[in-house]
Amino acid sequence: MHMIEPDRFVLNDSDEQYYLQLQKAYHLVFDELRESVAMKAIMEQVPGADTWHRANRILRDIYALFSPFVQKNKDLRRAILLEKLYMMADVAQKNAVYKYEAQDAEGNKIEKEGADLEWMELAGKLYAQAAKIEGLDQPEVIMLNPDEITIPAIEVTSDPQAFLAAQADIEDADYDEWPDDQEEDDPEEAEEHEA
Repeated sequence: MHMIEPDRFVLNDSDEQYYLQLQKAYHLVFDELRESVAMKAIMEQVPGADTWHRANRILRDIYALFSPFVQKNKDLRRAILLEKLYMMADVAQKNAVYKYEAQDAEGNKIEKEGADLEWMELAGKLYAQAAKIEGLDQPEVIMLNPDEITIPAIEVTSDPQAFLAAQADIEDADYDEWPDDQEEDDPEEAEEHEA
């Protein structure tokens, strides 16, 4: 609350010191990708956090107060890596296709295109790595199989007797019947009624 309204929620001296300690620790470790490295930096450079327990407390308080920077940094690095992979794959793809001059049967110079197999393979590998990082190599799980859906036949009629006959078919169907004093979803009550 002090961060939102510092004039209204004033910290005492010890809380103010701890808050400054958290800020210093956050500035030291906000770009780290591993907690172990962050913990070591806190233990070495933040006064009063010389033990693992104190450094861990500071790190957890940083997560609660500022943000879980380790996960955000991983996501950011993943996005940067993907962008670079796609950029390198595009360059490799452009280098794979080249133009050269040749002569036709009549001796005229013509321009033809060729492809370098090594550059094409490199571009394919880079695209495959990027797709794997994005999870595009995983098959999508189908939530609903459309072949398992059965749509009932719909009959449109103005005959009231057809409606009454359909209702009679429903009443004659075999259902599991439960006594009125016993509920299906409460097995303890069912045992009490049977005893």
